[in-house]
Amino acid sequence: MENNNLHVCRKLIFRQMKTYKKQNLLLVFTILLICMVYTLLFLFQKGEEWAYFFKYQQTFGSESQIVYRNLTEVQAEALLQQENVKKSVRLQPLGRLGGEILEYRQPYLAAVNDAYAKTVFCAPTEGRMPKKAGEIALDTMTLDSLGLPHKLGTEFEVLWTKEGEEVVQEAVFMLCGFWNGQPFQGETYAWITEKTAEGLSPGYRENIQENEILGVDVYQTDKLEEKAVSMAKKAGISEEQVFVNLAYNQVNQEKTEEKLRSYVIFALFAFGVSGGRLDFSELREQNSGDTHKYESRTFCFFFPAGGKRRSIGTFYRDCGCSL
Repeated sequence: MENNNLHVCRKLIFRQMKTYKKQNLLLVFTILLICMVYTLLFLFQKGEEWAYFFKYQQTFGSESQIVYRNLTEVQAEALLQQENVKKSVRLQPLGRLGGEILEYRQPYLAAVNDAYAKTVFCAPTEGRMPKKAGEIALDTMTLDSLGLPHKLGTEFEVLWTKEGEEVVQEAVFMLCGFWNGQPFQGETYAWITEKTAEGLSPGYRENIQENEILGVDVYQTDKLEEKAVSMAKKAGISEEQVFVNLAYNQVNQEKTEEKLRSYVIFALFAFGVSGGRLDFSELREQNSGDTHKYESRTFCFFFPAGGKRRSIGTFYRDCGCSL
């Protein structure tokens, strides 16, 4: 006949909890504290992972997984028709802003495209996007390079160069919005209205060829570089026009994993040292006349080591009563 002592074990456990209230409260507090520490540690690790990911995206200059540059309209349409494309953003710049003053960091001069602006971190945080003719939105680094104040409504004259040409022209704009520029960003943009763009270069969308930029996200990011090149070949695009986001680069991903591995090692070390300390009672009944003496021992074990949850002096299924 099977020995069923669950009721007795439960009764003894509750009796011990009433006898040693302070010790049990301290134990519960310790377990909650350890769980909190582990949770914060892993959340911190996840946050660091996203921070590295976001930094690589900003350095690359886009959230899009793949960016194709210097495309014709036909090539852009051929890419968009491929089944691997999940979503896309598209832009046709008018030219470059700044002339020789911004020789090493000339923003693309383009008509307002809200969807594209968000993917390249170039949406105004102060003011707004241009809505009227003659308005422009820039980043703060460009404003500083031009010697302009960070003040909405500022009118200024600036040089710009039409795409595919070397002729420098002058234009007058009024600042209607700006955002914080980062020195590690590869490129930036200057937004104007479509009406202003047509006024600077009538018919530029039809007259300027091979200047379209297409940002693409695909359904599966594994072997992304190979997929990007394969999609380019199908659309008749050379590999020189293909740029894969640094956040999805295999080498950068390995570097990030190596940096974050230290957090995992620390977590496992802390988990191994602290172990998940649980109290298992070893009940010893010693008869000394009419007196019954109970002794309580703390049994520490390590979960990773595969320790078995068994109370000393009880059966395996009795352990549930002590949790």
